[in-house]
Parts: sequence; structure tokens; C-alpha cells
Amino acid sequence: DVFGMAICSLCRDFHLISKKEGSLTPRVARIVASFLKVVFTVFVQAFLLMEIKRYVTPIPVWEVRQAYSMYEKHMYDVSELNQHNHSRGISGFNASRFYDLTLDEQESVCRIPLSRPL
Repeated sequence: DVFGMAICSLCRDFHLISKKEGSLTPRVARIVASFLKVVFTVFVQAFLLMEIKRYVTPIPVWEVRQAYSMYEKHMYDVSELNQHNHSRGISGFNASRFYDLTLDEQESVCRIPLSRPL
């Protein structure tokens, strides 16, 4: 990988520079190139992460929030809206109400990530 290559290259070149072996110019150029490759790689990773957050995750997150809001409103006697306008149960949880939900609603709630631990 890029990080392993950069560490090997930097260690080798700094070691050889400290021993004053060979020409200095190619070693400094390789150090600069290794550093720039690492910076570029980190930039690309950060950019891809931001773009995935921007274009891929909003719809699934919205769907999960809607499903959970519906679930909370249905399962509790008393619920309130939070700052994002989603229902959150306050008191009076009734587990038997789960079977009053439609099969699609039950599936959407049960498929919420992290709701089924391994």
C-alpha cells in the first residue's frame, strides 16, 4: 500500500542521507515524492468519504429515521417530536403492539442496522 511504501522509502532515504552515501538530489526528490503521494492519497480518501456521505447515505438514513419514528410513535403511549421532527417514545412502551404493525413495517424496523447484533 501507499503508506507502507512511503515509510520504507523515507526510512531508506533518510538512513542513506545520514550515512552520506550516494547523491543527495535523487534521495530528496524521492522523499518529496513519497510525501506528496501520501498527502494525495489522504486527500482522495477524504474526498471519497465526503462524496459518499453526500450522495449515497442520505436516502437510506432518511428511510431508517422514518421507519424508526413510525415505530416509536406506534409502540409508546406517549411520544414527542424531537428537534428533527421524528417521534420518540417517552413512556408506556407496549411490546405487544409490534404485531399490530404491517409485515412491511415490521421488516423495515427489523432491518435497521445495528438492531440485530451478531
